[in-house]
Amino acid sequence: MVLHAGGNVFAAFDLFARGHSEWQGLGPHAKLIWETGTDAAFWTSVGATLVVGSAAVWAFVGLARLRRPAP
Repeated sequence: MVLHAGGNVFAAFDLFARGHSEWQGLGPHAKLIWETGTDAAFWTSVGATLVVGSAAVWAFVGLARLRRPAP
């Protein structure tokens, strides 16, 4: 909770210093994937998500096996 409160303090300082939060940027918005179609960056993100997701499932299955009592 202390780290979260610290982040809120920094966000409030940014709000007072610049007049808007970081998520309220004034730059142009990127087009959505269904407007532009898929590109290399999209497929890289999909691949990374699958790799990290598979590693997480593998790790949790391993932990579940360790936790299971011996027969």
